[in-house]
Amino acid sequence: MKTAILLAFTMQAASPPVDTTETAPVIEAALDMLEDGLEDSASLHEAIEYAAHRKIRLETASAEALRSIPGISEMNVQRILAWRSSGRKIEEPESLLRAGLDEHAVSMLLPFVTFHRSPRTRPRIRTDLVQRWNRRLDIGKGYRQDALSGYLGSPDALQWRIGIRIGEHIATGVILDKDPGEPIRWHPRRRRFGADFAALHLGVDNKGPFERIVAGSYTIQAGEGLAAGQGSIGFSSLRTASVDRILRPHASAREHAYFRGLAMQSKPLYGVSVAGFVSYVPLDARVDTTLGTWSLASNGYHRTQTEYERRGQARERTAGGIAVFRQGSAYAGALSLHTVHTLGVSRNMHALSVFGGWTRLRWEGSFEFVPKQRHGSLTVSFAPIENASVHFRTLKTTANGLRPHTRIGVNSRGESYRYAEWLAESHIRPFKAWAATVRVRERKRPLNLLPNARDRFVAGMIEYRQSNWFTLHVRARAQTSEAATRCLTGRLLLPCSTRERRQSLRIQIEYRHSASLRSRTRIETVRAEAEEMATGVLVYQDFRWKPWSLIQLDMRYALFDAADASARLYMFENDVLYGFGAPSFNGRGRRWYILARLQASRRLTVQWKFGATRYEDVRSTGSGRDEIPGGRVREMKVLLRWRFGA
Repeated sequence: MKTAILLAFTMQAASPPVDTTETAPVIEAALDMLEDGLEDSASLHEAIEYAAHRKIRLETASAEALRSIPGISEMNVQRILAWRSSGRKIEEPESLLRAGLDEHAVSMLLPFVTFHRSPRTRPRIRTDLVQRWNRRLDIGKGYRQDALSGYLGSPDALQWRIGIRIGEHIATGVILDKDPGEPIRWHPRRRRFGADFAALHLGVDNKGPFERIVAGSYTIQAGEGLAAGQGSIGFSSLRTASVDRILRPHASAREHAYFRGLAMQSKPLYGVSVAGFVSYVPLDARVDTTLGTWSLASNGYHRTQTEYERRGQARERTAGGIAVFRQGSAYAGALSLHTVHTLGVSRNMHALSVFGGWTRLRWEGSFEFVPKQRHGSLTVSFAPIENASVHFRTLKTTANGLRPHTRIGVNSRGESYRYAEWLAESHIRPFKAWAATVRVRERKRPLNLLPNARDRFVAGMIEYRQSNWFTLHVRARAQTSEAATRCLTGRLLLPCSTRERRQSLRIQIEYRHSASLRSRTRIETVRAEAEEMATGVLVYQDFRWKPWSLIQLDMRYALFDAADASARLYMFENDVLYGFGAPSFNGRGRRWYILARLQASRRLTVQWKFGATRYEDVRSTGSGRDEIPGGRVREMKVLLRWRFGA
């Protein structure tokens, strides 16, 4: 491992400046300042992918549409508007530089926008078809025919996505998804249509008095989901929602994270948006016949007979409405909905949420208040000087059981919880080549007999960019949390808590050797203290080679050595379209992968990924039905994308 570290430092490294055709650099930059293994990282990834799929035309976009671009600041929004109001066009990335945006801001903006083009006849029908297959080549014992209570289906994961847009007003989409171990069954009377999960939507935009109508699967961006992005990880700099787009078709394979029914949004008066929706969704549920109780199960897996029997046992009926009033750069709104969960008996829940926000050149803020659940949040962002920004957020909440509006962004798991937290983040660019970011979070929560267990997280990052060919990235993080355990008191073993600490340091160098070759080297160390101290180290080397305009290869070779799970190491991986890879590693071993992208024609894109992980100090990996003999884990992914009429 020491030899590998020396080799890594002797190599010229570095991650390429951002490839404007993909969102991976934006996602990785957002994850850099978040806690490792954060559950809603995948939802952030999907929101960014959605924004990249529905690109904004800079020449005609409204101020609110510009503000919905992930990562854009209010000052850059005003620069774009001022450039356009002066009568000048935005026809290429250089136009943004002349408008006053720096190179880094432009590179992070490009995946989400399109530029002015000469008028042409647009195709009437545009179709986007994506088919993805992936599989672990080393499978667990749950897939063996001689295993008792094994998985019902094959180890293949399959996904189909079909999107059709007719003109500028009508769009429809279908998503079919099968997880590893799930069976493919066709029983229309039992609502089984082959794949385990299916989502369908039909949307109509800007027709008559309606801004948007969605029938089928949809999500709602309101309350905290509108004010602070997706879930608890968003700031204004990561906001992916828009005041003008409360309703959004569900274009994701995430189960139990959407509504299904009919929703409509209109503007009856100037500055006022009103939306109403009804939904009926079958949910998985666990039933205890002995005690006569039940609870919702939301992991979405139906691999075993037990999991399959839980499918659709409960019913969720929801009806609600949203009203948003906008005056200039400020807005305020209210959300009211009523939810009924049924499984033998009914649970009725009602929620009322009041939210709002404002935007100025150097100030931006938002708030949400839910009286019944005693939930409140406030987010404030301001830029005191040029190229500097400060963000602050505070949140306090109490909720027991499944919240009626969990799908609108507060607690996607529906667990009982009560906590208060504050979070602050500051970003400054003192010189053109230098940037620094600091993030601090503290949370108080009940733990066993402790009413206020504390979790703290501090992260700092410094970045140096030399034009578009060299980048140095240094990041340090420290996290302290209290975990439940049992302590021996006299002769009794009583519940108590223990303090866990985790610190990490990352050094990353990115280098552009030529127009076709880029490289990145990363070294990261972790130190964890719980009952015992454990350390970990990660070293990897990346290369991106683009020998021709139609072919691109991403390659990585990584070495890791972590004493135990407390010192586990995370690393973001480039993946196929709509794939998200941020695996964790502990133990001693190596990891490598190759990701190939071929633009076979103007209509067809092919992506292929093969990866392998080898653990040197274990006899098996995984646990339970997913236990694999030996220390080798391999996986393969293939994706095909056809686009017609684009």
